[in-house]
Amino acid sequence: MNIKKSIRAAHFTREEESAIWDFFVTKSLSRAASQRRAIADYRPPQLGTPRISLEQLLKIAGVDEKHCEIVRGQSIKSEFVDMDALTIVQKCSINMIPRISYVAFYAGGIDSNYNAIISMMTHVRNALAHGNTYFFDNDFLMLEDMNRERCVTARLLFHKGVILDWIRYFDNKGEFYPEIRDEVMK
Repeated sequence: MNIKKSIRAAHFTREEESAIWDFFVTKSLSRAASQRRAIADYRPPQLGTPRISLEQLLKIAGVDEKHCEIVRGQSIKSEFVDMDALTIVQKCSINMIPRISYVAFYAGGIDSNYNAIISMMTHVRNALAHGNTYFFDNDFLMLEDMNRERCVTARLLFHKGVILDWIRYFDNKGEFYPEIRDEVMK
């Protein structure tokens, strides 16, 4: 069973593929992206503009507090992260529970919500850019990021539509990605 696939093989439309690659890789929120966008590009800090929140991103992904682990450091150790992808398929393919585990890169600084979001988006960018993407038969997606020593620094598991929902959440007015806008997310 080959579950490690590119976004191209995951049955997204061409418009969706293009938006995913542009948002998460080319124009990523990651500090490592040379053409990066900032959160303020999507939600200018004006009176009445809803703030981007990690809590809302997790809610969109269907991840509850019990299944979210964010740690500081160089790598993460948990049962979910220590399992290989095939074990995840065998143990979870029928009752997959959305979950997110990752290392927060940016300690201190602006605020913990901002740093947690930028860290998570950096892991998503790295997983997509390095081909560490797994698509399951039940339309779940697992993204995996590793450091130079090949230790897992992030593993995110949720329905594949979540990555499009996240783009819609950031670009809630459809200014950057109108081709995938089917409803405005606040």
